[in-house]
Amino acid sequence: MIVLVRGAKKAAARLDAQIRVGGDAGASEVIVLRGYGPLASAEACAGMTIPMLLPDAPVVVWWPGQAPPVPAEDPVGRLANRRITDAAVEKNPVRALEQRAASYSAGDTDLAWTRLTLWRALLASALDQPPYDEITSAVVDGEPDSPSTDLLAGWLRSRLTVPVKRTKVGAVGGMHSVRLNRASGPIEADPAGRQGRHPHPARPAATPGHPGPAAGARLPRRGAAPPRHGRDVRAGAARAARHHPRTRAGRSPPMSTSQVVVHATPELVAATAAARLMVRLVDIQSTPPRRLGGPHRRPHRDRGARAATPVAGQ
Repeated sequence: MIVLVRGAKKAAARLDAQIRVGGDAGASEVIVLRGYGPLASAEACAGMTIPMLLPDAPVVVWWPGQAPPVPAEDPVGRLANRRITDAAVEKNPVRALEQRAASYSAGDTDLAWTRLTLWRALLASALDQPPYDEITSAVVDGEPDSPSTDLLAGWLRSRLTVPVKRTKVGAVGGMHSVRLNRASGPIEADPAGRQGRHPHPARPAATPGHPGPAAGARLPRRGAAPPRHGRDVRAGAARAARHHPRTRAGRSPPMSTSQVVVHATPELVAATAAARLMVRLVDIQSTPPRRLGGPHRRPHRDRGARAATPVAGQ
């Protein structure tokens, strides 16, 4: 992984480099390049990256913060097969999403769409449950500047070809809820646990004389894993690295053939280092102490494979 950090553009030309290996780098090596002055430009960052790329290996560029207007035309973006952006972190997320759509090129990916994976899987699985009535309309609730909410509303409108209302609620939280209306009762997605509710097929539908079922039936979560907290993710990463065959043999786990170039800020580098330090601490705390003596200690052997002779007084 190559992390490109842009320093002060008005400073003197200087390049600070750092290599992180072992526990601090996780399952791969990390190279941090911090350029100042003329070396903080996008052209200079691309020039520093090219000599470190392996031939014919896929390259992924990720901008955790503000991304260039056209990622495919950025000097660093032109080096990559896949360019990852996040419209949600921009100053105007909706306008940034519109810019992404206008300048889209093959290989562009925005995290505003990938965050909808569980929502789309939940809604698709809800339509697999009886009764199989047609959807007449839909309502998507989310914060005013949530690009994911706008994307989901557009996706439902294009897939179902029904009117979709996008309502703006709350100040934070991104997506809030989704409701698919049909004759037998609406299908609702719970915003808290991404769970869905739909009328029980054995109960009558809601009518003016009959209010319909008051409770809903839980929908299955096909392939939808519950959200994991940062501490659980770090502990899982530590366990995976600890149980890897090459780790048990005293060697580092194999590197992936993919190369990731991260356009980062100093704050992101500090947060990444802190997260990797936590992984290392979890690994150290969960590893039993190594015994220095005892019946299982192997005798020391020199190059001639002869047992070491104890010296009197030692």
